[in-house]
Amino acid sequence: MPREAQNADVLHLGRAMDSASIFTEQQQRFLERQVASGHYGSVEEVMAEALHLLEEREERLASLDAAIEEGCADLDGNNTVDAEEVFGDLERAYRPRTQPPRHG
Repeated sequence: MPREAQNADVLHLGRAMDSASIFTEQQQRFLERQVASGHYGSVEEVMAEALHLLEEREERLASLDAAIEEGCADLDGNNTVDAEEVFGDLERAYRPRTQPPRHG
């Protein structure tokens, strides 16, 4: 999504809030550096991007949690495959690709 569209979706709380009043000095300097770099046009753009990244991270974590739960359920149900079998399958599948061609 273009940054302009992200900015249109930024929630305004009905009153202007000075960013210096909600961020530590270190955070404020970071925000200002991001704007000064030219990558963002305003602190609001930086915050919109930060929230977007946080949202993506939360989605990835939720997917990982679901995969862990599925794996635990498989273990509990003894729905597993022997490691030797898995590694043997992988070795058979990938060994031909890793061996140098024979000349002779």
